[in-house]
Amino acid sequence: MPEYSHVAFSVSAKDFDAMRAPIQHAGAKIWQANWTEGDSLYFLDPNGHKLEIHASDRAARIASAKAKPWDGLEFFV
Repeated sequence: MPEYSHVAFSVSAKDFDAMRAPIQHAGAKIWQANWTEGDSLYFLDPNGHKLEIHASDRAARIASAKAKPWDGLEFFV
């Protein structure tokens, strides 16, 4: 299984496109298509670090994952 660890930054929904545009314009490599709740852009920085900008919050992402869990997802209490 490929390494999935990455750093994610939360951005407001109203600012998402303004944040995404310069990243794409700079030619950042996209390492994954978005398949989770909310808008996300998964890209590599110039040193190859996996980054993400995401327009949502942790509570919404957890609720969505619990409603439709993907293979291998585990929740710990």
